[in-house]
Amino acid sequence: MRKLWGGGSSSANSQPLQPPPQPEKPSSLVSFIKTGKPTWPSGESTPASPTTPGLFIKKNRKQSSVVSLTESGGNVNGNQSRRSDSLASPPISPTQSAGPLSPPKRKPVPSSTPSNPPVAGPSSSANSLPTSLPPRNSAPSEWNGTSGLFNVRDDLLMSLLTSEAVIDSRECEILSGEEIEELKKEYQVLKTRLAATQRKLKLETKLRDAALSLSKLNTAHNKVPKAADDQLEAAERRVNVAQTELWRVSERASEVERRLLEHRAGVLGYSVTKMEKKTMPSEDTSGPNTPNRVSALSSVTTASASSKRFDGAHLFAGHANAQIPKAPPTAADVVSLEDKLRTATEALSAANQNIAALNAELEEAREQWQAEKAMMEEDKLAELGALCDELHDARDGWVAKKAMMEENKLAELGALRDELEDAREHWEAERVAMEDNKLAELDALRDELEDAKEHWEAEKVAIKEKLAKLDALQDELEDARAGGETRAELDEAMEALRMVVQLHGIEAPPDSSLQDLLSSVRSHLEHLSAALQEHSDRHATLEDELQVHREKNKTLSKDLNAVRQESDNARLEILSLESRIQELADKASSVNNIPPVEYKGEVADIISLLQPIWPILPAPELRTAKFSSTRHLRNNSGPLTPGTSPTRSALPSLSDMDVRGLKSLYDIRSRPATPLAEQGRSMFTVEAFVARVEALIVDDRALIERLIHLAQAHDLLKKNAERAQKLAQSSNAALETYQRQVTTLESQNISLVAKQSALMDEIRELQDAVERAVDEKREMEMHAGDQAEMCRQLTEANNALSAKTLTLAEEAATAPEMVRKQLEGQLAECTEALRKAHEEIEAMRTSEQTQRIALLDELNSMQTENGNLRAQLRAVKK
Repeated sequence: MRKLWGGGSSSANSQPLQPPPQPEKPSSLVSFIKTGKPTWPSGESTPASPTTPGLFIKKNRKQSSVVSLTESGGNVNGNQSRRSDSLASPPISPTQSAGPLSPPKRKPVPSSTPSNPPVAGPSSSANSLPTSLPPRNSAPSEWNGTSGLFNVRDDLLMSLLTSEAVIDSRECEILSGEEIEELKKEYQVLKTRLAATQRKLKLETKLRDAALSLSKLNTAHNKVPKAADDQLEAAERRVNVAQTELWRVSERASEVERRLLEHRAGVLGYSVTKMEKKTMPSEDTSGPNTPNRVSALSSVTTASASSKRFDGAHLFAGHANAQIPKAPPTAADVVSLEDKLRTATEALSAANQNIAALNAELEEAREQWQAEKAMMEEDKLAELGALCDELHDARDGWVAKKAMMEENKLAELGALRDELEDAREHWEAERVAMEDNKLAELDALRDELEDAKEHWEAEKVAIKEKLAKLDALQDELEDARAGGETRAELDEAMEALRMVVQLHGIEAPPDSSLQDLLSSVRSHLEHLSAALQEHSDRHATLEDELQVHREKNKTLSKDLNAVRQESDNARLEILSLESRIQELADKASSVNNIPPVEYKGEVADIISLLQPIWPILPAPELRTAKFSSTRHLRNNSGPLTPGTSPTRSALPSLSDMDVRGLKSLYDIRSRPATPLAEQGRSMFTVEAFVARVEALIVDDRALIERLIHLAQAHDLLKKNAERAQKLAQSSNAALETYQRQVTTLESQNISLVAKQSALMDEIRELQDAVERAVDEKREMEMHAGDQAEMCRQLTEANNALSAKTLTLAEEAATAPEMVRKQLEGQLAECTEALRKAHEEIEAMRTSEQTQRIALLDELNSMQTENGNLRAQLRAVKK
């Protein structure tokens, strides 16, 4: 039990853990009382005994387990302790900070933090901040972490406290190993942050006090500058922020430490209960989970039974350890006591001599300390002067860099603005060029369509002239056929007519008469007339369609070459037909010279049947006349096609004749009354009739080929129209794409303008930041002046402390050992205050360097952003 509660481990040979950093020693109240001036709180204390006290037992279970730190000055009398917070305030470090006026035998709870100003927040002041966890001491030692009024040797009271602690620890939560490790790591981090926050709060508090002193000084001299008030307000805000941060970190550290302490209390309670069960398994059967008074009494009984025997004085007779009263002293005893007194007096004189030697050593140490103090003051003044020079140099360099940066920024902005203007002008030029090219292409396509239209009109006029020539030839043939009538010629005509019917596939019975053949030829001619009419209607429809799709056909130049080549081929065919028609015309002219023939009998009947058909058939002379009258119009109807000769292009073709003109050859009412035609009507011969029929068959074949060509041309026109429509759609899509590109470029231009404005805003922000940095630098310079004033005050305090030390040294010659130790402690505190002043000066230098580095980082980030923006502008320009 003693090993468990005293050392925290059952093994006496186990290695102790590493102790945490040494706590800071609280400042004494004596120096303040004697000098009347405030002393700066010390940051650290001198190490004391490395032993670690055990765990304090908390009796009040309702009170929250928060860490409470001792006050900076401690209790002057050193006779009181905080017993109610014993469980929540375990020893934090292996050192013990004994106050200068505390008795030497007293071992109060150590504290690791100095006195701090009150912390703003919902909790208590900064004096109740968590500190480091107590390290364990595996070696068994005497219990030292108790109050001065409590006797550890009272086993009955100790057993009672142990039982109550076991009952109270049942509500504590036992954590797992991983959670404990995480909490310990978090506590270490929080402890570091807490120490840094405390140092920051001290520094901000000192700066606030300095600003307040400066403001009071200005008020006393009737000078209240606005900068002093602003500095005071900023200092107060920083103090409030530091206090809030300190409160937050301390609350979290308290929570983590509370959980760890609850875990330890639960583990210890469970271990004590288990050990009691193993010690008395038959007597105590209630178990650890019965929260009644009987269990507590049983635990007290077992604890008292298992403890060691009573070591006090037994005053009743008959006891084995009873003390027998002694007899009164004799003369020999008095003599021996006098000898002992003499020996003690000699020892006291020797001790006085030792004290005198120690006083001499103390005087030498004081002189050495004064010399070191003077050297340190000179070094400090030299460092402050060098620091002021460095600040002035840095300020001049920073002002020069600021002016250079502003000039560079303005130059870069001007360059960016010029690049943006160049990009906008380039874009405008490209857009105008693209629009001009598109308009030129549209004009070229429109001109090609107009040329194709004119070419088609010219071909249509040529076809009409060809048909007029065919009508003239038919009239001439009718006039030639009005001549002689012979039986032989009629028979030959019948045979020729049958051959023509068989040759051209006209439907007629094989043994049909002349009337049947003529009726077949008449039906065939009517069919041809209907086909011509249909062709005329279809041609009109094609013209209407051509008129509708005239604006859409923009790629007809390539297709017209193929049509021209086909027209040349048709011309060659028409040339052959014209040569044949010329032969028929010559034959008809030869027939005209034959005297008229009289037909009798059946021949006359057949001739009478052929007479109504004779005027319908156009004469070859009329066809030749129409061809010859329109041939000169088609010689230069269109440009020569690549690969064709001038002779081929000049030959007439069926395409040179209009279908309406060809129809006029077979229409008697629209046929012109020429003398040649009148002569052809009066001269009817079989040979002339056969010639006209053959010409009719030739026209039929030519018309069929013409219809095929027209159908092919119609399909080709449809294809061209579809191509033109697709081309128009693609042109519209391209125009839409160009419009989208224009919109995109406009949006990019707007975004670039917005970026430029954003850059201007950033430059203004940077200028504001530079101005703020200048103001902060001025504040730092003022703070440096305050620090110099503080150093002067510290020097005065050191002088006062030196005088006080001399006085105390004179008193130390006659004072006891305790007073000498108190003086040494005060001397150590003064040394620590001087060291802290140097640390604060170093901290000021570090903060200035940090601000300088932050400004350089902002400058680098701005240069990086300008480089990125310049690259984006180059990309947009490309």
